[in-house]
Amino acid sequence: MANILPFQGIRYNPRRVRNLSKVVSPPYDVITEAQQEHYYRASPYNVIRLELGKRFSRDNGLKNRYIRARLFFKKWSSDGVLIQDKEPSIYIYEQTFKKGKRFARRLGFMALLELGGSGGKNSIYPHEKTFPSPKEDRFLLLKSLQANISPLFFLFSDRRKRIEKIMKEGIRHTPLMADVSHGSEQHRVWRLTDPSFIKRLRNVLSRDPLFIADGHHRYEVALAFRKKMKAKQGNCVMAYFSNLLDTQLTILPIHRLVKGLEGDFESLKEKLSTLFTLKSFSTVSGLLKAMEKTRETHVFGMYWKGKSFTLLTLSDRKALFEIDASIRRSKTWRRLDVTILHELVFKKRLGLSERSLRQNVLYNRDLKQCIESIRKGDYQVGFFLRAARIHQIQRIALSKERVPQKSTYFYPKPLTGLVMYRFDDGVR
Repeated sequence: MANILPFQGIRYNPRRVRNLSKVVSPPYDVITEAQQEHYYRASPYNVIRLELGKRFSRDNGLKNRYIRARLFFKKWSSDGVLIQDKEPSIYIYEQTFKKGKRFARRLGFMALLELGGSGGKNSIYPHEKTFPSPKEDRFLLLKSLQANISPLFFLFSDRRKRIEKIMKEGIRHTPLMADVSHGSEQHRVWRLTDPSFIKRLRNVLSRDPLFIADGHHRYEVALAFRKKMKAKQGNCVMAYFSNLLDTQLTILPIHRLVKGLEGDFESLKEKLSTLFTLKSFSTVSGLLKAMEKTRETHVFGMYWKGKSFTLLTLSDRKALFEIDASIRRSKTWRRLDVTILHELVFKKRLGLSERSLRQNVLYNRDLKQCIESIRKGDYQVGFFLRAARIHQIQRIALSKERVPQKSTYFYPKPLTGLVMYRFDDGVR
């Protein structure tokens, strides 16, 4: 069902770029303005100039971030900063990262996914809503570069770990291509060129559907670009593939910060007390421990500037029927914590419209940044969530439903800039 292909990847020339950690970045949608500035300063060749270039007040149709990205890409290629592998390859990708108090390891690979034919969208299942603005941005970049700078993130289901065995066997006698430290994460890549190993990988993966973990906007843009080009270009997209049944697969929660609410903290508590049992904690660590230890199905954390941290435990379970009566979706979708927060709290109790949600709600997975934003007065209140479960996401995807934007954060993300793919060559 999913047709993957090796390709001649474009990557940084180790003779010109000694330290890859200076030139890579995360995907565009998790980079803040401060981080963008950091990556700009890290190296004149940092991939941020391609992935998420700066905007300037004098930009116009002939001079803008997308055109600058194309010029950087062209110059780095002609100057030998970027080189292209000579053989069609699949890139085995290992990530070591902190998971709680210990380190975990996840093994996957990067290859091309064919968008048409057997790799059509019927075998690919998204789970998250998309919005026009990010898609317009990524389409303009794709059109200008004619290349994929960062991989999409797909999950396959391999209970017997056949693909992992093939990957481990393939890299046993293969030299390491890249070894990059990025914060507390370690990213290592091997280039696999042996046709027999590649064929075995392709055969195993072709049997099952794929689930999009990260890159919903870019996937829809890839389909739109292919349609616009009438399959002359952009028939494949570069992607990272990992096993959704891997015990090291990690989903982090994305919290919500809200501003523009009428009334004070006491009035907010009064509105929420009809739904939840409220319990105060003096520290955020105490709140988080209570959220993780409780056996209750639906709990949230809440914080208002100058007040104690509050645990919200759903007590009025009949209120769930409000969602059932107004939304015709699967039970799994209706019972997600993020659904309950958006539908029962934001819309029905706080009166936030879809427009207000877009204008007055910020999504952030970093709890410390959330608390700091509230203490600075940028936002009034923060709502903290527990992570969704992979089986919930899988069921929702198979039901062809979408959860609200920024409901899942698969960690760690594949780095941008380790390997790139240019449309006009490199596929065999």
